[in-house]
Amino acid sequence: MVWLGRIIVAIYNFLFSGAEERASIRRQESFERRIREELGDLMNDPAVLLESDRTASHPRPFGYVTATLQIASNELVFTDGRGELELTYASEGIPGRETVWRGTYETRRDEDRYACLYRCCLYIRDNSDIFKLGRRPS
Repeated sequence: MVWLGRIIVAIYNFLFSGAEERASIRRQESFERRIREELGDLMNDPAVLLESDRTASHPRPFGYVTATLQIASNELVFTDGRGELELTYASEGIPGRETVWRGTYETRRDEDRYACLYRCCLYIRDNSDIFKLGRRPS
């Protein structure tokens, strides 16, 4: 019976091992594209840079995706997965990260996820001047 399980696992790995990795990379690229679209004009500012975490391996557990938005010497890190979108803030002069925005969505549908991301990006646009100054919005 054990040999049957090994054969099934080997067949599964042969057929689908790359599919999970490709899906994870597509989720990451889609997430970053949506952030760029939602932030619009803010992305044209030379002091603003969006980058993904290149150190993380694919496929990522539970469909998590992360992206870092650098505004001047500050970092805003988007983390999305398992029905929750979180934005953490780190500044050059302040040790550690602090959660500044958190949103949840009930379903795994893209419409719900992107509506949550839209609200998060509105928060960033509304507070972009404060982030550029290196302060946390109150």
